[in-house]
Amino acid sequence: MTVERHLILQELVLPPSAEWLPRSHGWLMARVAEGTGYWLQPGTETRQLAVGDGLIVLRNANGVVRASQLGPLKLQSFTVQPQYLNGVLTVTEWHQLESASENPLTRVLLFAASEPLGQKFARIAAQTPTDGLTMRCTLLQLWTGAVTGLIGASSASVGGNKLRERFRQLVGQMPEARL
Repeated sequence: MTVERHLILQELVLPPSAEWLPRSHGWLMARVAEGTGYWLQPGTETRQLAVGDGLIVLRNANGVVRASQLGPLKLQSFTVQPQYLNGVLTVTEWHQLESASENPLTRVLLFAASEPLGQKFARIAAQTPTDGLTMRCTLLQLWTGAVTGLIGASSASVGGNKLRERFRQLVGQMPEARL
């Protein structure tokens, strides 16, 4: 049995023309640190990955990263396993992430080096390698920023207001002796 390193930044070097099948028990986030590669997925157009470009891959995506024939490809990646985020993710957010994993359009999210996500990932990867608490929290924040659109940030805030309303109603109905 292989144990995945949850929220630990790792490096992988692919020799020229080699392929990597990104698999994880959760979400895998990777960026190109050096070289050039390609994202190959059946039914979609091949996407070139230059330095700083990256992808977020769900456990059931069916694609590969291929290194260019001209040189090696260095990748920096980490995994996020939502099942280990009890108390951080709400039940609603958990279900929304699970729904996203069933949608073929959201199983792979690509981002460019010029996008804010790519720039932030580059700054994090440039820091001194560590698996300390601060780095794990930084990686988690990077991932949550990337997937917020999938979990419906607007519906989460509306749900929060409904919860507050229900709580106030419940407290309002309690007799003073119980308060």
